[in-house]
Amino acid sequence: MRLALCLFFAATSAVAQVWETRWLAGPRTGGGYADGTGAAAKFSGPWNAAACADAIYVADRGNHAIRRVTREGVVTTYAGALTARGYENGDRTSARFNLPSGIVADAQCNLFITDSGNNAIRKISPDGDVTTIATGLSNPIDLVLAGNGTIYFTNAGNHTIGGVTPDGNVFVHAGTAGQFGRTDGNGAAARFNTPQGITIDASGNLYVAEQINQTIRKISPSRDVTTLLRSGYPVDVVAAPDGTLFVSNRSELLVQRVTSNNTLALVAGGSSKFGFVDATGADARFDGLRGIALDGENLVLVEDGNNAIRIVSQAGEVHTLAGTAPPTGKVDGIGADVRFTVTSDIAVDADGFVYVGDTTAIRRIARDGTTTTLAPTFSGVGSLTFAPSGDLIIADGTTIRRMTRDGVVTTIAGAPNSPGSADGIGSAARFQSVLNLAVGHDGTIYVADAINGAVRKIVGDVVTTVNKTPSALPMGIDVDDEGNAYYWDENNPAIFRVAPDGTRTEIVRDDRLYTLISAMTRAADGTIYLGGGRIHSIYVIQPGSNKIELFAGGDESPGNQNGNALAARFRSPSTLEIAADGRLYVGDGNRGVRVLVRLRTRAARHP
Repeated sequence: MRLALCLFFAATSAVAQVWETRWLAGPRTGGGYADGTGAAAKFSGPWNAAACADAIYVADRGNHAIRRVTREGVVTTYAGALTARGYENGDRTSARFNLPSGIVADAQCNLFITDSGNNAIRKISPDGDVTTIATGLSNPIDLVLAGNGTIYFTNAGNHTIGGVTPDGNVFVHAGTAGQFGRTDGNGAAARFNTPQGITIDASGNLYVAEQINQTIRKISPSRDVTTLLRSGYPVDVVAAPDGTLFVSNRSELLVQRVTSNNTLALVAGGSSKFGFVDATGADARFDGLRGIALDGENLVLVEDGNNAIRIVSQAGEVHTLAGTAPPTGKVDGIGADVRFTVTSDIAVDADGFVYVGDTTAIRRIARDGTTTTLAPTFSGVGSLTFAPSGDLIIADGTTIRRMTRDGVVTTIAGAPNSPGSADGIGSAARFQSVLNLAVGHDGTIYVADAINGAVRKIVGDVVTTVNKTPSALPMGIDVDDEGNAYYWDENNPAIFRVAPDGTRTEIVRDDRLYTLISAMTRAADGTIYLGGGRIHSIYVIQPGSNKIELFAGGDESPGNQNGNALAARFRSPSTLEIAADGRLYVGDGNRGVRVLVRLRTRAARHP
């Protein structure tokens, strides 16, 4: 997409706009907020589960509620209210939570919850009374109950393992507040990095899953911290009564068992193969693995990607208890009948047709949602954008390619399966990771070469580097009529402008969005929209403003609801494109394409 001349301008008045979100193509199922049975129930980023008596209790983080799931899959809201964020004690139906994450039950079915957004640990008694037993924590994520009544929890915000005694005394069990790393040692000498899941065995040993450090750590009763194993991105761990440890491996999409020699053996899941398939062992498919718990002999697996609760036998047999994920595939059709695999980028042509990168294919969507798959097949479609000629410019692996309106495809620059960093002519040039493209009014192609930390440009078939900043990770790129390129730097949360002479200037910053933004697009009036794969909302920078504000969706509440922009719910809106008519198209992680349309306007004043 091409930027207009000015990124920001002073304004004394503007128009407040009301937007509505609609589905364009793809399935309507997935996360959300609804009680029901089996696939009719909807969760929003569920985080963990605990089994007690005749039910499983789920910390439904995005819905700010505790859900109850029977063994038959009947889901009800047990405590809190769906989507109602807050901090209130009292009766379970009037109580309010803020991003509940961890949950554990004792023998009497008292539930203990890490209320992450409130930096607290809460308790729900069997008669439904909600109380607070510890406050002043730092983003507590998970917790476990020791035999003496002490609660141990992962304090992710300050990189420690904390504890709460039965009389309410809060203490640091291992690590030092505010100091992170990956160091073994005793008590305060150990270092953690954003610890996630925690469990305890019959001997009182604690085990901690660290996604960032890619480790499972062991803490003995005498507070000696040792690294048990390193592998993948473990986010949770649970100990069976016989001492067997089971691990939820988020990056590799696997449920694993720790063997006697401290290696990992497969229980279920296909290595790095996402999906939503009930099967046995390696034939099962998961997406967004999160919490893992025990229910008798079976494992309870919580997925914030599929927004589902799965049951896994220790033999690896998987079945879905509640919730459902949107189906995948490459199926043409109209609207809800369409199936996508992974939408990598979106481009809109002058006639209003939407082009979508879908793994190895390009799909075209008409205004009525009719979707067709275009030939030929590509090795891996990434970013898409249109040239002034009407040709589609495509990032295809390590090459930049051109497709004419007649479907003729040629390679502009780069070579297949040949990553690198080299300027040059045509096939002599090398790119490392082409995440986004833009085209100027004169046909010059601008490339956000993320891993190389570079902005590159292509004139004809000649590739040159405009700016290279070693610490940068350019995500999203646009260009104005004077050849200034603009991108979001994921490693340095700000929009930067790169002038034709290579000078880089910071335009607007928001440290809250560090590592979260991966998509950027700009409307003709100067409005900039930001989205990403690690958030569930869309942000906006209004003309004349230097603030980044929430525009649509909920920050930590994934779902698939349509409606008013702020009431709508998305999952990982990591591709955005603004069309000439002002419609905002969204590649949604629910495996569909959404569109936001302005409904009406009203006058508003800005100081």
